[in-house]
Amino acid sequence: MNTSENLNKITAVIPFYNEEHHIGEVVEKVLKYADKLILVNDGSNDKSEQNIPSDEKIILLKHSKNLGKGAALKT
Repeated sequence: MNTSENLNKITAVIPFYNEEHHIGEVVEKVLKYADKLILVNDGSNDKSEQNIPSDEKIILLKHSKNLGKGAALKT
């Protein structure tokens, strides 16, 4: 892949905390536009992760406890 191809790539970062009812729909919509999607589970204690669709474009990172949006974005 050459440098100009790298400049045209879109990566989205989505931190989430207890979003089991919404995360699946959000991920599906973002995957239509992003080449890579980084999801940060900020210590959820619900079923959010189970509602994330399987896709090779997704990277899932996890915090063992809720650290807040700022920490999740820095991860």
